[in-house]
Amino acid sequence: MNISFPNQNDRINLSDRIKFVLVTGATGAVGPRVVHALHQAGCLIRAFSVDTPAAGMFPQSVEVLIGDVTDQVAVQSAMQDVDGVIHLAALLHIVNPPSAMREKYESVNVGGTATVVEAAILLMDFWNNV
Repeated sequence: MNISFPNQNDRINLSDRIKFVLVTGATGAVGPRVVHALHQAGCLIRAFSVDTPAAGMFPQSVEVLIGDVTDQVAVQSAMQDVDGVIHLAALLHIVNPPSAMREKYESVNVGGTATVVEAAILLMDFWNNV
């Protein structure tokens, strides 16, 4: 299974085992394009985002879950039954953010990534032991 991105020469090769993909940050700056590329490649998609997608943002077959990547239970729940994860959730950087925002950046960008990685490791351990 190959995914092509418009106006790029790069291709992503997915194994035949990757059929159901979780995309975190699906409503963000990059997420919608990734969701559409996965959909065109024939994947089932679960979109996980803190924001509700705008009407028509995703194909109708996309399962939408609203949640926060810093919420361990929500992330583990979102990963149930998926074959792979594309982690895009992040707060986009601004130059010289106020100190109050730095804490939020660390929580989402570092803590959220750690939560997603930990849940993926648990999922991988489960599938390796089936």
